[in-house]
Amino acid sequence: MFRQKTVLFILFGIIIIHSDSFPQIEKFPMNCAAGFVHALLWRSDSLPSFVLPAELSVSKRLNISYQGVQNKFLISNDVENELKARINNDSVKYEIRTAYLKDDYHSITLSFSGNYSPKVYYFHGKYLVSPVYYYSRNWKRIESPHFIFVVSNPESFNEYCIDRLEAFVDSMAKLLNYSDELKCRLKKEKIYYYLCNNDDEIRSLTGFQTMGMYYLPYDYIITTYNCHLHELAHLLINYKLQNNSLYTHPFLQEGFAVATGGRGGKEPDIILEMGAYLQTCELMDYTELISREQFLSVDASMSYSLSGLYNRFLIDKTGIDNYLTLYQKHSGNPDDITRMSIDTSSLPDRSEFIKYTNNYLSAPDIKLTDINSSDTLASDGHQDSISDLPGYIHIIADTLLMQPDKEFSGYSSKKFTELFPGRTYRGEKYALTAGNDEISVYNLYTNNLIAKYVLAFSGCRPKPLPKGSINNFLIKKSVFEGDDISQAKKN
Repeated sequence: MFRQKTVLFILFGIIIIHSDSFPQIEKFPMNCAAGFVHALLWRSDSLPSFVLPAELSVSKRLNISYQGVQNKFLISNDVENELKARINNDSVKYEIRTAYLKDDYHSITLSFSGNYSPKVYYFHGKYLVSPVYYYSRNWKRIESPHFIFVVSNPESFNEYCIDRLEAFVDSMAKLLNYSDELKCRLKKEKIYYYLCNNDDEIRSLTGFQTMGMYYLPYDYIITTYNCHLHELAHLLINYKLQNNSLYTHPFLQEGFAVATGGRGGKEPDIILEMGAYLQTCELMDYTELISREQFLSVDASMSYSLSGLYNRFLIDKTGIDNYLTLYQKHSGNPDDITRMSIDTSSLPDRSEFIKYTNNYLSAPDIKLTDINSSDTLASDGHQDSISDLPGYIHIIADTLLMQPDKEFSGYSSKKFTELFPGRTYRGEKYALTAGNDEISVYNLYTNNLIAKYVLAFSGCRPKPLPKGSINNFLIKKSVFEGDDISQAKKN
């Protein structure tokens, strides 16, 4: 156990407290702590000189900037201007506490009198680093054409996910009409993708209890999902715009990310089908979400679904250039966004969206059936079977696993463990579960839900089903990426 010692420093009219072992006190220059805090509170133009040069370069690498933001690397961890003003007029006191961590790392905790949350900053030697840099310093790094993956638990990741994310970047570059310059820069500078193993790790890296986020200070994706397309979509549209306001109307900001990337753990079509159901069955109308206040008053499972569908419609109908103009027009500072409402006269005619919505529901990925098939590809010798039909797979089962020829050695699926606790994962790619009026299909390589049927959302007036009939259904072959369905096996 370390011997403890407390040293008080009276600098700039405040108290600096350092508590640690004798040998470590000299490693961290106390004038650096005081100088950083002074720059943070009064001389922000000198703050970049405190940042580790390599990390400052990473923050600037994609050339993304935000109007009115001087120090991008401090987004979400700066001291608010109102609090700075109170400190300046001496109505709020503050205290600095430093602590030695290990490997030449230190932390500075800045506490305030009154009801303000403390701020924590990390230093490597004399330089400021992000919490991400500190907590992930020993994680494994994997590089691909567009990414640097920083992975806490390599067993939770695989090459399939890399290929899937790379394909998404290529498709988004095409959708957003990236210039050759943007394409080259992205390949050179990379997207940093931090894959956390659990909730505690992502809270350490981001300071938030979240499943994933686009970390604006350094343009990182930090997530617990193998393929978090939603957060990646946020980064890629900001990369296209290069310079935009820090805030955008959530109907467009979240709607775009859902339209192109779904939501954490769920592929886009699943979320958009829900939006189509809400609109078609008149449970909600898109016009109820065009003010920020209205949007935030609705449960996210509904607001994200319907806004995602409408944004997909807008892109398809008006083209990406007109869409981006609308996106930027509805960006601004927090006060702007709070007062902002999207003018419906600037949007396509309502009837066009209604027609788009109806078409979207016309061919669901999963639908119930009462047919029987004798063309059995897999069976347990009783009632469970898989049959091949034109464009569809006919399944009579409550649980199925599908295992392709290629497997990923050393990979372990979190979703498999969640679905089948106590069982050993043997490289299966897909898992299908049916029951309780729901059918779910998961890609076990990404751990994402890729197709979903819910009886209650199957129509505006769904009919009750005879017992057991939820186990007889059709799934589009396209859901399975052309994998050989004969590899399916009953759970």
